[in-house]
Amino acid sequence: MVGSSAKARLRDFWTFYRRYAKSGVHAASTAALTGLGLLTFVHRGFAAAALAAYLLPPLYLYVRSDGGGDRRTSDAGGRDRERRTSDAPDASERAKAEAAAAPPRPTDASKRPDGAPSGSPDAPPGDSEAGAAASVEPREKRWTAVDVPTDRELFDVACADGRAFAVGDGGVVLVRETDGWRRTFDEGPAAESNALRGADAVDGGGAWFAGDGGAVARYDPETGRHADYSAPNANTSTWEAVAAAASGRGEAVYLANGSGAVLRGEFRDGEMRWGTPTKPGSGSSVSGVEFVDAETGYVCDTNAAVFETADGGANYEPIGVDDPGGTLADVAAAPDAVSVAVDDGTVVWYDGAVWTRVRASESGLSGICRDGDAGLACGRDGTICARVPGGWEPRRTPVDARLNAVSIGEDCPHVAVGAEGTVLEYR
Repeated sequence: MVGSSAKARLRDFWTFYRRYAKSGVHAASTAALTGLGLLTFVHRGFAAAALAAYLLPPLYLYVRSDGGGDRRTSDAGGRDRERRTSDAPDASERAKAEAAAAPPRPTDASKRPDGAPSGSPDAPPGDSEAGAAASVEPREKRWTAVDVPTDRELFDVACADGRAFAVGDGGVVLVRETDGWRRTFDEGPAAESNALRGADAVDGGGAWFAGDGGAVARYDPETGRHADYSAPNANTSTWEAVAAAASGRGEAVYLANGSGAVLRGEFRDGEMRWGTPTKPGSGSSVSGVEFVDAETGYVCDTNAAVFETADGGANYEPIGVDDPGGTLADVAAAPDAVSVAVDDGTVVWYDGAVWTRVRASESGLSGICRDGDAGLACGRDGTICARVPGGWEPRRTPVDARLNAVSIGEDCPHVAVGAEGTVLEYR
């Protein structure tokens, strides 16, 4: 029988040889064995040389390493290294120690500088012993192009109650719910195929669409039905923008056209009543309308003018703008300020006393939205800019198509829409 010391020696040699077999020295000795072996047809003495070339290197390295002793071990290249002792932590123990020493990761839904909530960790569930070590960092949110059931140009987008609504050329209306995007109707109100240029939605209420030929419609997300309110007061002009807000037990709707007029309507108990159009300015085309509630709203036009109303559109007061540097494209409101997108790539904002102009993008802007401190703007060449402390910064997108509108969602992703059915989601 083989003694315990001999067994230990054999185990050490076998451990050494497995390392040696993966080394460059072993590869060289094998090549020498093959080359010298081919010369045996010249003289049989080459056979002994071949065996020596193959056997002597591992024996020499093994003996030099002190026979694989307990304190040190040699790798196959002859470089000495300390043997790992039993009190050194293994890989899993080191991972646990590093995880325990690391600062705790935040668990609240903190917001990014652009106002977008940070993403949730994409970590698989870990086991009870190594959960901390198995966790991964949250995936960075980004703007992503998504497939939608249309290739028509989309002009506007709105979000409410976790749903997003997009409208566009030919009267197409898309709704995004938890299972993705689908079409609600293909040819707009009354199947007239008029382009829909504006959209807005009311939390706990309906979504409103308006556009060419006096087209106006309300979509009820709960029933999936829409009602046609086109040509209010027999007006068939093009509605360039629409805004909607909760009003008592109903909804207030504001339509703006290319003649500079704003028309208010009241929807209550399934009935629609329209008021008398009001022209806030000189008659220049309205490019944007925003109401923060049923009474307080803002209108901008293509004549570099911005107006404010505090009585539901009965009266408007001019509040600016001083030297915007371009044509006003859209307006958005927050409790502390009004922001206007300009087609030269700047944003002008009003704090109730002074207008301030800041550069947001080298490309022109066409749409803007605000939600408290958060803000987004969009424009040509796939441009999206986010509001950050001290100004606005561009964000990378995967498209170069023109973007017409952007919306900040709470229970659904932020959404931007544009040419050729382009839809981007921030997720």
